[in-house]
Amino acid sequence: MINAVIDYAIHMIDLDGRVLTWNAGAVRLKGYSAEEITGQSFTRFYTSEDIRAELPQKALRTARETGRV
Repeated sequence: MINAVIDYAIHMIDLDGRVLTWNAGAVRLKGYSAEEITGQSFTRFYTSEDIRAELPQKALRTARETGRV
């Protein structure tokens, strides 16, 4: 059912920020196929400025604390 959703990017990452799942909406909206992005770091979704500001690390902390970002 989740893979049928095309209006929203739905994906899961592991505790280290690697992409585990990738739905059809994520393909459509983010432009990566599941084969391209699965196993890759979710930091690909952040700008270099965001990375310097440690936004990916903050997102991982939030995900660990709340179960989602």
